[in-house]
Amino acid sequence: MHDVDRLVDATDAELDTLFREAATLGLDHFINTGQHQVDVPRREIFNDARWKGFLPKGLPLGEAAARLSTGYAKRFWMQKGRCLGETQYLDGRVLVKHLLEEITIEQPVNDLAPGRYILLRYTDPVFEHIFYDVMKAVSEDVILYRGYSGRFPDGTRGWTGPLIRRYGMAQAGVDDHDALMRVAAVPSRAQLLGRWRMDVVHARQSTGVAFLTFAPGPRGRIESRVEVTDAGRGALPPVVVSHFTSADFTAAGREARRLDDDLLVGKWVTDFSGPYAKLLLAGAVRLFRPVKTPRGKRRFALHYLLSRA
Repeated sequence: MHDVDRLVDATDAELDTLFREAATLGLDHFINTGQHQVDVPRREIFNDARWKGFLPKGLPLGEAAARLSTGYAKRFWMQKGRCLGETQYLDGRVLVKHLLEEITIEQPVNDLAPGRYILLRYTDPVFEHIFYDVMKAVSEDVILYRGYSGRFPDGTRGWTGPLIRRYGMAQAGVDDHDALMRVAAVPSRAQLLGRWRMDVVHARQSTGVAFLTFAPGPRGRIESRVEVTDAGRGALPPVVVSHFTSADFTAAGREARRLDDDLLVGKWVTDFSGPYAKLLLAGAVRLFRPVKTPRGKRRFALHYLLSRA
């Protein structure tokens, strides 16, 4: 069961069963090369700049898990014969350092059966003896890990989760969105027309929030209207609905780019201030991401995908 959609929707119990049954590839399969490729016809992304992390579904969110649920990634590299790594939080603004090594367990220890594993140690002093991970590369593109609190090998397992570097558009993050924008083209008016499902892209994966309909209007205009989904009703502020509802939605030609007849990628950049801007900067609301203009002004961007409905 290495299908990405099934992995990211799996429970802790399902993922831990996979972990226990799987063998691991060697440490060299953990190393990130930095490649970032998009295959639009196959709707597939290979992002080897880092491993995208997911939490098991149904996990009670304590403080640590709640931080991870907003999106995290891990990156691994070799340096002077050692495998080093980092966990990236908040779009890479917070980094936690690691050291990885292959280990072989001859007899059952704690909850680990005999076998070969990859041990990830936290090397920042504040975390050094508080957390560790035991990992397996179960394929070229999937790592399963058990996260523990305590000292190896006597810690307490928190959960088992997947790290993935090849995935579909549903798991696209903001960096993937940027890669898609680079290969997309400006659409014609005719290519915009129709009904589209709108998925907002954030650090972890995309979320369907609305359906947009672009229809021909008078004097060559494009009219747009919005149907908010159940998921969008709790996430979309009125300013977003207003932006995408218009008798003359000329912004569509500036924001959206065409990947093929059935897939568009778009980015709306706007200004916010006050309490809502503070929530966005703190990561409490994942809808918009802070960006800076070439002149250094801070603005906020909504990254989205439009799939023909």
